[in-house]
Amino acid sequence: MTVDLVIAGRRIRFHSREGLDVRPDERFSAFTVAAEAEPDLIVDVEPGSGEIPPAAMKVFDAQLMEEVPGGVINSGESFWEIFSGGGVTYARVFLKEPQRTAVLEMPHGEMRWRIRTGEFAISPQLSGGKDQPAAQFTAGPPNTINPLPYPLDGLLLYFLFSRAGDIMIHGSGVSCHGRGWLFTGRSGSGKTTLAQIFDRAGDRIIHDDRLVLRREEGRWVMHNTPVYRNDEPRSAPLDHLWIIRHGSANVSEPVTGAEAVAMILANCIQQNWDREAAARLAAAADDLASSVRVSRLSFLPEGSIRDYLRLRKEEDISIAAGAAEALLNAGKIITVTAGGYSMWPAIRPGDKVEIEPIGTRVPEIGEIVALKRDGGYVIHRVTGVTAGRNATLIRTQGDGVTREDEPADAGMIAGIVGSVVRSGRQQQPPTRHLPRWFNRMTARLQCWISPKV
Repeated sequence: MTVDLVIAGRRIRFHSREGLDVRPDERFSAFTVAAEAEPDLIVDVEPGSGEIPPAAMKVFDAQLMEEVPGGVINSGESFWEIFSGGGVTYARVFLKEPQRTAVLEMPHGEMRWRIRTGEFAISPQLSGGKDQPAAQFTAGPPNTINPLPYPLDGLLLYFLFSRAGDIMIHGSGVSCHGRGWLFTGRSGSGKTTLAQIFDRAGDRIIHDDRLVLRREEGRWVMHNTPVYRNDEPRSAPLDHLWIIRHGSANVSEPVTGAEAVAMILANCIQQNWDREAAARLAAAADDLASSVRVSRLSFLPEGSIRDYLRLRKEEDISIAAGAAEALLNAGKIITVTAGGYSMWPAIRPGDKVEIEPIGTRVPEIGEIVALKRDGGYVIHRVTGVTAGRNATLIRTQGDGVTREDEPADAGMIAGIVGSVVRSGRQQQPPTRHLPRWFNRMTARLQCWISPKV
């Protein structure tokens, strides 16, 4: 018997001997297809427990992590482990209900693997006859076998995608107004929260747990994988990838080069015991970072984050921001129009603000700087400079706001405000400001008066 699954565009064919039905659990129902095309991988499925050769060396093991109120703890129980030897990689998982082990055998350089599921189908034909001892147990109906018990399913998919040069990553993928956005970060950073925000707004959720990123026809595409009972195949071209964390405001900062690659790798599912696999992943992450915009995102867990990101993805705004950055990088002075009250009264809405390139100079306390943001700049005053071993952190804050910005690396400073043009007159920005409470009060008064003028 054969069963074909297509997951993230890869076709997997499970094969069993005559009389033994292969039946993946309901998570894979929507991913099951007719066996009409050549598979990317063939997996022979057999009952019984597989053995790890004594010469194979353990290269990795994972213990079962359990969620408890307030976090995740290590249970100390074996969950899965990886062995390598004799040109074969072995993945052994420890299953419960009933308790057993299953083994995935993956010969190097071959795309025909074998699974020993640890199950024993109860059947006279399979046990050798009605007078012989019956098998020990079965996890499903007689004559059936589940080829992908959790967590063997994730391990098989991981090794398949890794060998193909794809990326498996924990994150939430959404399609918002035709744009594919991926949010990734450490556990508890807000991936599921963001998926819920976009879902409530009617956007298409690709997945909120485990995604596969693949290079297809010249661009990166994100795919979901079966995790939940009602999962179905979903995918979208990837337009932007955010490394997320909760913050005191919605702030999206572009990240490029080696920093972007490192941030992607930190959130990928990876096998660092295999040099070739690690090299493939690093190359894929480098290509991803050079092909797709990558940003660091601090966000408030509310609907405003969706509007904030949509505004910064408008095409005319993105083009203008890119042109401005190119001019600054070329050593040119640019002029932008202020649009808010955060720097009131030093900079007012409608003022023309001239931004000068900063080069390699570190800004001084009291200077007003332009901080790089996706879709433009935020113009705030430097309140502190901390020089560290590996980086210099700049603290900034608007003259009329109560909260400091998230500390920024010196590389996020686009330029220094050189002058402000108001009502046709050019003036130097003040290096000192009035008390913030006074600035806020007068700014609110101005907001109240302006519409009535």
